[in-house]
Amino acid sequence: MPELYIITGSNGAGKSTVGPDYLPEHIQQHPVFDGDKLFMEKRSEFIIPPAGCIELNACCSGREADAVRSL
Repeated sequence: MPELYIITGSNGAGKSTVGPDYLPEHIQQHPVFDGDKLFMEKRSEFIIPPAGCIELNACCSGREADAVRSL
């Protein structure tokens, strides 16, 4: 049966830093979706902030949906 782990918390709480350590060992070798990392990688592709933010949000939402669908 597929498993989905969601790690939530406030900004700066350490989700990206220590969150993966809380995952079971058998899934630690799989990639972890990090929306903040994706945003930082993609934000330079969007020159006009208002339009770019809308497009970036759509891109991130699609990645999240794909990640959930692949489970």
